[in-house]
Amino acid sequence: MVEKIFGSIIVREVPDQPGIYILFMNAGENKFNPTFMSNFHKALDYLESTKGPCGVVITAEGKFFSTGLDLEYFPRLPQPEKINFLRTYQRLIARILVLPFPTAAAINGHAYGAGAMLSLACDWRVMRQDRGFWCMPEVDIHMPLSPGMNGIVQNNVVSPQVLRDIVLLGKKFSGTAAATCAIVDQSAAEGDVMKLAIKYVSQAAEKAEDRFVFGALKREMHKDTYGKLVQDSLGESEIPRPNKSAKL
Repeated sequence: MVEKIFGSIIVREVPDQPGIYILFMNAGENKFNPTFMSNFHKALDYLESTKGPCGVVITAEGKFFSTGLDLEYFPRLPQPEKINFLRTYQRLIARILVLPFPTAAAINGHAYGAGAMLSLACDWRVMRQDRGFWCMPEVDIHMPLSPGMNGIVQNNVVSPQVLRDIVLLGKKFSGTAAATCAIVDQSAAEGDVMKLAIKYVSQAAEKAEDRFVFGALKREMHKDTYGKLVQDSLGESEIPRPNKSAKL
């Protein structure tokens, strides 16, 4: 079995399924900070260097998929550094969005904020039905969504009512509820989440042997959202926030 370790990110090839890889986040709550994002990019560099058919499942273990931005690190930054940090995060999400092979998020536990958006950057999503919540709590942590963040949510949430509840209420969705609302493609028992995620990427892995065409299709499909994620402007997220939001 092929295994590559990039700090807290581990890439393993699925036994007897050449070209199908698991990108395993192994940093506890898998909070986004500079080290975590650097390791993630190194893992993606490796995956993009592989040849032939390819499919990637992104997952973790235990009660957390990812709890989002590292709120022990991020709030302490001066405002200009906060903006640069958010740009760095968005460019990672933009890269995942248009990877030249199929991706699936196997959501094993809580997916919050930036972790929820990570799942939305994948082509398919399978979530454990009996543990964990999918949630975007930006309204509760006093943090506006950037145009790119809004774009990736809007592109994946069909119902205006569900979108409203995600953004304005910071509503928590169980795996079952997330599947019902089409935030994820499917919810499943713990033992079936990975199997289903592998099944999703496997159906398109052969098509991704031509990485240029597969990537081009995704770049065109996500052209508007990708453009918003990589642009310098973060919209109202760049405005210094007084009082409560100053803690960010």
